[in-house]
Amino acid sequence: EGKEFSCTQCDKAFLTSDKLKDHMISHMGRKDFVCTQCGKAFSQSGNLYRHNLSHSGEKRFGCTQCDKAFYSSGPLNIHMLSHTGEKEFICTQCGKAFSLKGSLKTHTLSHTGERKFECTQCKKAFSQAGIRKIHMLSHTLVKEFACTQCNKAFSTSGYLNTHLITHRGEQEFSCTQCDKAFTTRGNLKTHKVSHTLVKEFACSQCIKAFYRSADLKRHLGLHTGEKNFVCTQCDKAFSRSGNLKTHNLSHIANKPYVCT
Repeated sequence: EGKEFSCTQCDKAFLTSDKLKDHMISHMGRKDFVCTQCGKAFSQSGNLYRHNLSHSGEKRFGCTQCDKAFYSSGPLNIHMLSHTGEKEFICTQCGKAFSLKGSLKTHTLSHTGERKFECTQCKKAFSQAGIRKIHMLSHTLVKEFACTQCNKAFSTSGYLNTHLITHRGEQEFSCTQCDKAFTTRGNLKTHKVSHTLVKEFACSQCIKAFYRSADLKRHLGLHTGEKNFVCTQCDKAFSRSGNLKTHNLSHIANKPYVCT
């Protein structure tokens, strides 16, 4: 409430302009505050302070209702809500209630299908800045978790486990409004948007319309001829990432799919 200084690059807002300025440093990539014990760097002094507590092992903020303890008061305050059961933030579209205003804000995006946080390296879009941040790691981390059934590798074991479902063909996530089923909860969530939203994003060059602006943006590439997805092995370019992935299979020596 009353946070009038909003960040133009994510959905955070602050009470003062100084707090906003401190936050903007995180988008600039500057990390001036360095831990003297492990070399990890941070964009804000507060983050460094909280990090330093992890070296001391001191969790001086203890919960009065259970044996959990925290390095700072922020995580403790959030944890305390799990004991009170208080959920005062209610979604006006489905009635679901949340204990945190931020959780409600994140939830409402599931009704709009809006994905305004775009990856700068592969054009994938996400509904939350935090999810994009996790995704960005896939472009920088060593992908040590390799699939034994194809040539794909992943930066975390969780991503690998999700991928393995596609090989097993399991579709355990069923839509309650139609007979479609999906291999991941995320795909089901994306599909559910089609039952609730109007296709308000119309193409100006043909009769197609879309639920999300990101889908319209990808579609427009077909009309403009724009091909942003380039193969690193032969320089062939494509308008969609999916087409590039299919093309990349042609470079694999042992092709996993055999025609019967």
